[in-house]
Amino acid sequence: MDRETREKAMSMFFSLKGSGGTGLGLFIAHKIAESHGRKIEIISEEGKGSKFIVTMARKQPVQQLNTA
Repeated sequence: MDRETREKAMSMFFSLKGSGGTGLGLFIAHKIAESHGRKIEIISEEGKGSKFIVTMARKQPVQQLNTA
């Protein structure tokens, strides 16, 4: 995806499919993530593919388990 497409990707009804989709998938995922204080990042190389990374902060530190 180029920069302009990445900027539009999480907009309501945006789709690159042409037909067969609603253009709501990333929009809904983005709104859910945002409502929980999370973020979705798009890393993309034109013609090679895209990665969608959801960043989640821990509210509590994870306790280390003693496996010995």
